[in-house]
Amino acid sequence: MKKPILPEDYLELKKVNSIEAGRTTVAWVQVSPSPADKSYTSHIRLLRTDSNKIRQITLGNKQDRQPKFSPDGSKFLFISNRAKKPQVYLLDLEFGGEAIQLTKHPNGVTSATWSPDSKRVAYTAPWGKDDSLEERQVLTEYDRKRLELEEQEKKESLMDPYVTESLVYREGTSYHDHRKELVYLLDLDSKSSRQVSSRWTNHVSIEFLDNHSIVAIAKTDTPPDLSKRVSLLKFDLNSDLPQEGKILASFTSFFGTPIAPSSDGKSVVVQRINGESLAGATPILSLVDTDTGEMTDWICPFILSGGWMPKPSAS
Repeated sequence: MKKPILPEDYLELKKVNSIEAGRTTVAWVQVSPSPADKSYTSHIRLLRTDSNKIRQITLGNKQDRQPKFSPDGSKFLFISNRAKKPQVYLLDLEFGGEAIQLTKHPNGVTSATWSPDSKRVAYTAPWGKDDSLEERQVLTEYDRKRLELEEQEKKESLMDPYVTESLVYREGTSYHDHRKELVYLLDLDSKSSRQVSSRWTNHVSIEFLDNHSIVAIAKTDTPPDLSKRVSLLKFDLNSDLPQEGKILASFTSFFGTPIAPSSDGKSVVVQRINGESLAGATPILSLVDTDTGEMTDWICPFILSGGWMPKPSAS
């Protein structure tokens, strides 16, 4: 006789997500319920493909996510809330040891990715009511004056009426607060970071095209039907000043919009959900030329993810 599933049985269920493949290692996040905290914990585990040995590399009752191997295979980064706010941490796979905290943003970090030479990390971090102008790192004079004006207008608008509570809003299957994000670049040798984007917005996905440029999906606004007007932006890392980014393409998409650059940096695959409303929305893969912005679409009714095939070996 089959046993019925009881509510307490769900507390024993574990979920696996964020699978990341390295050269000889596979990493994933194992999510487990934590009834005592009325929350959950997530830990990162590694599988050696040459020995089939599995080991858990993060411990504790915190939430670790988004594991990423460096392109040279020597290092490993992930995001964790072990310092209350989610921050980027680094593990050395060759020498081991404790994870090193790389960022200390007051509102935490939302995503991170490696440069092709494994020497730098690009990441996004939100702005919010906990930030001050001094904590927003380098700003152009134009942006600083614009921020001061906007903050003054916000204070005046709160006089009568005033906001007593700020609630998150639902978008599709996700919840968002009022904070927008900026793109930052961290140099691992100097341990210093600088601001790349000058315009705060919702950056869904960021990736390096090469060691000198970054592409990012930016959600600029939300129409009433909850669709997103999205832009694919390109940032030149040879400039030391924050920039708005060059718009390569613009389109509408629901939910997440992941991107995957080609190995030569000449094209980017964008996975998006297109449509006038959620009902009848169509999954699409778009190939965008990073020089001209020319876009080619393929309709893929059952797509879950998109990417590039690895280069064949010389042998």
